[in-house]
This record gives sequence, structure tokens and C-alpha cells, in this order.
Amino acid sequence: DMIQVPPGLRVVAISPPTAEIRMERLAERKVPLVPRMVGEVAAGYALEGRPVAEPSTVLIRGPSSVLAQLASDGLPLAPVDLTNAEGPVERTVDVASALPKHVSALTALRIKVHQGVVAIRGERALPDVALITVGFALADQQPVLELSAVALFLKGPVPVLSRIDPKAISVAIDLAKEGKRLPGVLGVTKLLHPGDVKGLPPGVTVTTIRPDRVLVRFVKKDAPVETPR
Repeated sequence: DMIQVPPGLRVVAISPPTAEIRMERLAERKVPLVPRMVGEVAAGYALEGRPVAEPSTVLIRGPSSVLAQLASDGLPLAPVDLTNAEGPVERTVDVASALPKHVSALTALRIKVHQGVVAIRGERALPDVALITVGFALADQQPVLELSAVALFLKGPVPVLSRIDPKAISVAIDLAKEGKRLPGVLGVTKLLHPGDVKGLPPGVTVTTIRPDRVLVRFVKKDAPVETPR
């Protein structure tokens, strides 16, 4: 008599003949949210730290045993795609699946997820960087460099290093002081510094210049000039 059936039909058996009803106290509990990352970042980049969810927990209500299990496992969030990322990633996501039966969220389930992505640092050598002179002001003389190029050793983000065009880089020797010297000065040896390197992109530093000094001769403009080696 507990089951309604169409006219002409009757229930002759129920299997199983009994049903167990379990009563459980409702509770409220903060459950941690578990961010998930998928995909590979761009070449030359790496993850920085672990992903962070904001907020990091959600307040839910439901049977105490279910809440205890969720508090232990955490509530997984929908995955965040990091494919070809070249910088920090921020996405707003939902929980990955529906909450268990008899469980409801008391706070919003739209969660911001942050994942740091940074460029890997590395080194690169530029074996043939042009030497140039600047600031020379004597009208009847010209500077002649002993060398036409030097080697630079650089350090910085790998993606930035790989994009450097050696032809866009130069080492500028400032001869402003020598241009004010009295006539008769035949030459001077200049020590090369990282600050003399021009055209480097931000984030890249010079670790070594080889050779680190160069001889500059001063000759009259009508005198024959030897080609630097």
C-alpha cells in the first residue's frame, strides 16, 4: 500500500523488503580548495612556486562525515591551462564537479587562481661585438682602435638572450677626455666596463668582456691608417 500502481496491477513483493535510513547531524566547515594546472609553459620559462587560490577555502554545510572527508581531500577546482604561458597566469574558475548530495556551499564558488611563471636564467656568449669610439673632438686627428671587436659574456632570461641580435650590440669607448688632451699624445689604453656596452635589452647583464682593455692610437687624419685586427 506504500506504492502507487496503475489500475489492474498490484505489488506482490518488494526486494529488499526493508530500507535503512541513517540520520546525521548537519555541520558547517571550511574546506580547502585545490587548484589544478595543465599544459606546458613556453620554452625558456618555468613555474614559480605553487598555484594559489583566492580565497583558499570555501564554507560548506552538510553531513559531518561528508564534510570531514572533503576537508581531508580538498575540493578540486577546474583546471587552468598554462600552455605557452610567458608570464604570471590568473584565471577565475569554478569547482571541478558538483558537490556531494546534501552538501551546499555557503560562500561563492567562483575562485581566482594565480600561478607564477618566470623566465629561466642562463648565459650566452657573443664572440664578435663591434668596438666603436664616441666623444672624440680633435679636428686634425682621428682615433684608431687596436681591435675591431671583443667577446661579451652575458647573463639573463633565456628567452631574452636567445633573441639578441649581436649586430645590434656595440661597445662604445668614450674618448671625450682624450679629445681635450694636448697635441702629441700618441695613444691610450682604455679599460672596458659593462657600462660601455650599448643595445642590451632590459634584464641582461654583462659578466665578462674579453679582452677587457684596448689600445687606442691617435693619428693625423691625412696619415695612412692600418686596419684593426
